[in-house]
Amino acid sequence: MKRLFFVGAVALGLGMAAASMGQQQVRQADYSTGGSSNQASTALSQLGGEVELASCNSCDMYGGDCYGCNDGCGNSLLAGNLLHSGRGTRFFIGGEYLHLRANPSEAVSYLVRDINNFTDTFNQFDFDYEGSFRFYGGCRNCCGEEMRFTWTRFDSGSDFVSPTVPDGSAGSFQIVSPLEVVATIDGSRTEGSANVRLDSFDLGWSKTIPLGSPLGCTDCCDPCGDGCCDPCGGWCPAWDLTFTGALRGVDMSANRNFAAIGPTEETLTVGNSRQSFEGMGARVGMLGRRYFGRQGVFSLYMRGDISLLAGELTSVQTRQDLSGSVPGPVTEQSISCRHVIPVTEIEAGGTMFVTCNTSVSGGYFMSAWHDLGFRDEYDYGLQISYDDANIMAFDGFFLRVETSF
Repeated sequence: MKRLFFVGAVALGLGMAAASMGQQQVRQADYSTGGSSNQASTALSQLGGEVELASCNSCDMYGGDCYGCNDGCGNSLLAGNLLHSGRGTRFFIGGEYLHLRANPSEAVSYLVRDINNFTDTFNQFDFDYEGSFRFYGGCRNCCGEEMRFTWTRFDSGSDFVSPTVPDGSAGSFQIVSPLEVVATIDGSRTEGSANVRLDSFDLGWSKTIPLGSPLGCTDCCDPCGDGCCDPCGGWCPAWDLTFTGALRGVDMSANRNFAAIGPTEETLTVGNSRQSFEGMGARVGMLGRRYFGRQGVFSLYMRGDISLLAGELTSVQTRQDLSGSVPGPVTEQSISCRHVIPVTEIEAGGTMFVTCNTSVSGGYFMSAWHDLGFRDEYDYGLQISYDDANIMAFDGFFLRVETSF
């Protein structure tokens, strides 16, 4: 009954639009649900317009499979349609190369302090694009339902070497890194590195709702002879919307190291900051795709996802002074707490089928993990400070290959 109600509502809206235009006529296909489709057909006829319901059963009235891959005269169109095989359930696997970089909302590497000129210049870690990956697999049926498991890894790093303190400027020129790793001696400097790694595991269910004209669906009794047309012979492009709900697990770790190096390359001070998060939660999303051509060999799409993850967040900072004849004690500060992490993701790209079973996709994506950035902040003795939004974001390009069998 829910399916019939949905179909009737869509048909009612489309029928009213067709009646108001007066001259628009498109053929009606039976949305067969065990005989209840006669009610929908009757309702559409009373509106004075015929509206094609693009769905997985659009052409069942002609004896085709649930993709409508039959031309109405008993001739299968499966061989000419690269998207659909005619089998009830198919398995698929896919892999992606991710060329990405991390974008923490605040990631100070060092501060250059010129005391004589009253200037402070902050510098941040500059994360470069690096390679990561995503693998997935699952099964989908001919009516647009899909189960999928996905493993994604984001891995990004950066390092820095500060300028050296100029000769003769000790006391008036300082290089200050987090954790009070400071270079004040002539010829000294600070250096360090940072790395962020995030593994996410998704188990999701998706449902695709076709819009426009069903791909490859042709009725040989159609006066236009092209399957889906208006009286002027225009082709109706195919679209679809995919809704997804998933369970997500995440294991994230971030590590930063700082060191003050003396003029003779001796290590004066070292500091380390480690952060980890392990959590689980739910993800929901929607993908819209626009196909080009009657076989849908090429398409463009955009996807958006929102997640909420609950888990344990741990942050540990350590520091040690090595400048004396005897190394100083290791000082440590830590915090562990339960957090709920919102995640927002956007992806846009294109897909092209290179064989009936294999497709190649590419595009650009952005992913923002809120309240999961570098949490530790430092007081540099400034009246003005730069408070961060505490976001760990990623952006980059992807190249995906998928095959089904």
